[in-house]
Amino acid sequence: MFTLTGSIDPTASTTVTGSGTAFLTELSIGDEIVVSSETRIVTAITSDTSLTVSIATTNTSNDASPDCNPVAPVDVILS
Repeated sequence: MFTLTGSIDPTASTTVTGSGTAFLTELSIGDEIVVSSETRIVTAITSDTSLTVSIATTNTSNDASPDCNPVAPVDVILS
């Protein structure tokens, strides 16, 4: 598990908006994110500051240190 760049303000929606985040480079579809102690699965990544999760978050205060549990499959190239 690692801490994501930036902060997230959960708004009782499946759309997660970040501030100063780097979703495109730090996350993959299928990864788990932990925002304000709630774990959600990433289902789509639109930009560095917007993504979609499988279940709506609760409208809680900003999380200045959201975490990622990278569980998405990783491609391995064997040569």
